[in-house]
Amino acid sequence: MKFQVILSTVLSVAMTASVYAGTDYKDMKEMKMTPEIRSSDAGFYIGAYGGANFAQNYNTHTTFVPDGTSFPSFGNFQQGGSTHGYVGGTGGLKAGYNFESSQIDGDFCLQPAVEAEALYLGTGVKTSFTYSGDTLTATGSSDSGAFMVNGILRFKTGSIFTPYFGAGIGLEYTTISGTITDQFGNNNGGNNRYHQDAFAFATQGLLGLDVEIFKHWDLFTEYKYLVAINPEYASDNFDGRGDSYTFKPDYQGQHLITGGIKYNF
Repeated sequence: MKFQVILSTVLSVAMTASVYAGTDYKDMKEMKMTPEIRSSDAGFYIGAYGGANFAQNYNTHTTFVPDGTSFPSFGNFQQGGSTHGYVGGTGGLKAGYNFESSQIDGDFCLQPAVEAEALYLGTGVKTSFTYSGDTLTATGSSDSGAFMVNGILRFKTGSIFTPYFGAGIGLEYTTISGTITDQFGNNNGGNNRYHQDAFAFATQGLLGLDVEIFKHWDLFTEYKYLVAINPEYASDNFDGRGDSYTFKPDYQGQHLITGGIKYNF
């Protein structure tokens, strides 16, 4: 019985050796299990969005400075309170590039990106100020265009949901136009029309969420706070005289909530 067991073992070893005898080192390597390689997730994307522009703030300590000597009593010309904005609209286009993501744990990855965007913002504005002892109110509309370059960090979760945050810098151009009325509602026979415009350095912070709906296609939503730093508005009219002056707030802040669609190449 023991002889049969020993013989069977010897025959098994011999057969195994004969199988590998004709197998070279290359074939043996191919027999090993190859680990799965994660496909590249880098690439370009484009998107479009729209939404609401609200809670604007044009600073509460603003002074109006004359261009020349038209108003010798300009020391009395100061803003009396915060400039209020109304809920308006915004819309824009973006194009960016997602770099390769880095795996952190399991399906969780971090993915940096850079993007450029062009956006429009429109809203009504209202402010009050004093001039030579009179309380005046300026009402009108504000229209802005901004071009921003953003740095983005996405948190890939292995699901259809990808939260992200970022920050950007750029330029913003704004025009404000409307009517100035006194404390009794008079506007000097309709002559108190004004128009102001300004270029300014801009910066923003943002939070967002991508939701994959189809291959290559995402829906996204974002919150942004966009700030124009020290805009200097040149005006061609005040008090119906056609004189020029400069409106210089420290900053111009606007909150945005948007939603859009994005295509990933």
